[in-house]
Amino acid sequence: MNESIRGQLRAPGLLVLAMSAFACDDRGIVGVTSSTVRPERDAMVLPDAAGSPDGSVTRIDDCLPVNAANLDAATAQQLIDGTGDASSMSFLYPYDGTVFPQGIAAPLLMWSGENADAVYVRLHSTGFDYRGCLKPTGTDLLELPASVWNVAAASTKGASDPFTLELKVLTGETIYGPISEQLVIANGKLAGSVYYMTTVSTFSVGAIMRIPAGRPVEPFLDSANCNGCHSASANGTRLLAYSSGGGSSYTVSASAPVAPLFSPTPGAEFSAVYPDGSVYVASAHPTGGAGPRTYGGGVTNAGLYDTATGALVSDSGLPIGASMPSFSPDGAQLAFTDFGATNGTTLSSMSFSIATRTAFGPRRLYTSTTGGFAGWPAFLPDGKGIIFTVGAASDFSGEGVGLHPGGLPGPSTDVFVVDAASGTATMLAQAMGFHSPEEVTATQTYLPGGTADLHQNYYPTVSPSPSGGYAWAFFDSARTYGNLGAHRAIWGTAISVSPGGTYVTDPSHPAFYLPGQDLTTPNFRAVAVLDPCGPDAGTCASTGAT
Repeated sequence: MNESIRGQLRAPGLLVLAMSAFACDDRGIVGVTSSTVRPERDAMVLPDAAGSPDGSVTRIDDCLPVNAANLDAATAQQLIDGTGDASSMSFLYPYDGTVFPQGIAAPLLMWSGENADAVYVRLHSTGFDYRGCLKPTGTDLLELPASVWNVAAASTKGASDPFTLELKVLTGETIYGPISEQLVIANGKLAGSVYYMTTVSTFSVGAIMRIPAGRPVEPFLDSANCNGCHSASANGTRLLAYSSGGGSSYTVSASAPVAPLFSPTPGAEFSAVYPDGSVYVASAHPTGGAGPRTYGGGVTNAGLYDTATGALVSDSGLPIGASMPSFSPDGAQLAFTDFGATNGTTLSSMSFSIATRTAFGPRRLYTSTTGGFAGWPAFLPDGKGIIFTVGAASDFSGEGVGLHPGGLPGPSTDVFVVDAASGTATMLAQAMGFHSPEEVTATQTYLPGGTADLHQNYYPTVSPSPSGGYAWAFFDSARTYGNLGAHRAIWGTAISVSPGGTYVTDPSHPAFYLPGQDLTTPNFRAVAVLDPCGPDAGTCASTGAT
């Protein structure tokens, strides 16, 4: 048996609580804390002609001869073989068809139905087969053993061989189920770190949290100075944010996570930082109408600034009405909400040259035909598609939804993708809670909260590095998380990378909850970037910026 797999199965019981990623060839699970999950036994690799191409299937049996539910052999066998009424049962999380990146914690399994004394879970594909007889972690909730999820990920063949997840429960002497759905684990990990904003204490003081490669979730900028409205360079070396009444600029390195560069930083709020961190575009904050909020660090007109000094670059070619800007990962394009064209309903793009520090060739990408406000554009890694929101709020926000008790629902807002070549815009329907774009008008949803969960999706961003055939997009959503209630939290979705570079149909998949968040606080504005490399690092990931 592969020794890396054997080692994972012998590791102490662990609960992985945060996103894992790799950069600089640093690969590993992060956000690990102790838990009550027991150590797993060695996997048994048995010959199986119908299994994986090498003629074997990795099998893990956590039912017989012993199990974590402390069932005797006869009862465990009954649970394995038996079936019962499943009419009251359904999966609440994860969603059927979700594509997960490697390197994040196993999803919490949550379902509706009868309270369980014991749970039978089977997760299997052609090359992997796990069965477990387990104690529920909570009411209609189960933590899959982390080691099992990691070994499943190591065996994955991606979308060509999805995993089937089956679940039954034992209540007293009665079996209910099974219910089943399919999941995909991609052939690749998330790269780098995710920075997101949260509020603490009174739900009005902001802090920025970081889920970094190789380490647990950590405060990046604490709430002492009320920090937020941040952005970062794709290579992870620069972060700009609002801080205590003004803007601040920070350097980020492998050895020194946070080091102030200079403050106040003009236009730091919601800026676009060039992929190598050398310059940034300050967002326009129009007055007397629509426009993103400013909390003191913003400027009225858009402009190009030197990141090291905060000096305005003259003759940059940027229109003064460019708001909520975003660079493509290669730095060759800039997208923004164009207040020079309409009052917040139009997206435009320009080419950009770092050599001359100029933007040129303006091009209109999209104009809402419904009067919705189009904002927060973010390029897919190939630069051929841009995701963005269309919403009802003139300040392009969630208007505090989820930040204060009883603050639901928020303004109707959803995430779309626009094809850069044709200008065709399509809702990311599967990520928004629909089985297909055709269901949007019929309000049919698979989300556990029903229609109350729909149309509350804000601040989309995209990791600059694809993996496993997918781009990884993030957004915050005020929706029901399984049976743990409605929260404003960070969600991710796999975006199928188009081989031809066209995005005229929905490329998204059902969303996954980003592990590691505190469910007692609202979390929003996730920014995913690569990690800067340390002196002992190997080959580093690159955005391709020139």
